[in-house]
Formats: sequence, C-alpha cells, structure tokens
Amino acid sequence: MKDKTGPAFPTKQPMQGAFGTVVRENRGMTLRQYYAGQALAGYRASGDFARSMDHDLVAEHCWKAADALIAGSRRAE
Repeated sequence: MKDKTGPAFPTKQPMQGAFGTVVRENRGMTLRQYYAGQALAGYRASGDFARSMDHDLVAEHCWKAADALIAGSRRAE
C-alpha cells in the first residue's frame, strides 16, 4: 500500500538564524507508521513476539493491522 496518510506528529520549531527567525518543519512519521508501531507494541506485549522469530511475518502483520485501521477510519468518514 502506498502511504498517503500524512504526518502523525508534525511540528514547527522557530529557530534564530543569522538573518532572523526561521521556522523549521518536521513532518515526523506518517499515521500508517504510527499505527504499525502501535500494532508491534501490542504484539510484543501479548507474548506472541517471543514465540515467533519470523520478523518479516511480524512486520507484515503490523502493516496489515495499520492498513485495516486506516481503511476503517476512511469508511467511517
């Protein structure tokens, strides 16, 4: 899936430079990346992570969970 979710935690930081104040933008991670990370945290907390050493399979499940959350939120709009 192509990630079109946009930033999850964008920030803007004013910085003083030689020519005055400049605003630096940090887009942060995407919402899809955030959801996949949360799925991974839940998976690890459940204890299943320790039994599964196939990290590619774990990553695939996390991305699928993130995609399902995004698809569900789009249907709810």
